[in-house]
Amino acid sequence: MQPLAYQVLQTSCWVTSMLNGIMLLNNGKHVPFMAYKLLHNLLVKEGVFYYNKEDIKAFEAIVASVGLCSNLKISWESCNTVEPCLMSLDYQHQLAVCDVGAGDHSILISGYENGIFQAFDPYWDSVKDCKSVKEEYEIFSPYMPKSGNSVNILIWKEHLFATKRNQDYKGYKMGAESMRRATILTQYR
Repeated sequence: MQPLAYQVLQTSCWVTSMLNGIMLLNNGKHVPFMAYKLLHNLLVKEGVFYYNKEDIKAFEAIVASVGLCSNLKISWESCNTVEPCLMSLDYQHQLAVCDVGAGDHSILISGYENGIFQAFDPYWDSVKDCKSVKEEYEIFSPYMPKSGNSVNILIWKEHLFATKRNQDYKGYKMGAESMRRATILTQYR
């Protein structure tokens, strides 16, 4: 399988994670060109745009188009529905792009087993050095062995869903429920 991509721009973590998710659900074969182009049209200097009601409508229309050309259903979860949603995904035909760091960064979650999420962080500087914090997260550089090049970090459930502690959102915490966001990619069968 083709290795997953790392983000090229400082602000392209969500777009890169979406493209990686589409590639994984397509068995590593390809990302439709139109999906690639549409997702990159969402990028602005600050990241992905959706600042007012008009922007949100445009954002949702573009993402719906990405879903159509990728043969995926794309939906959103926020706040108190994120945790139960991530726990119930099958991770065979469903993946999640999640915001961590109270919305500062996005990663792709592609698996869950025994209380540990398997994820891919598209920001190379975050994963270039192997690092482990006991029962919080473990980074594998460049990829976790035997993962099919789709996992470079393991995150313990309790850590991912930890709430704010001393303004510290580092280390792959989603933060307070009000800050949680996840984009769910579901493959049509």
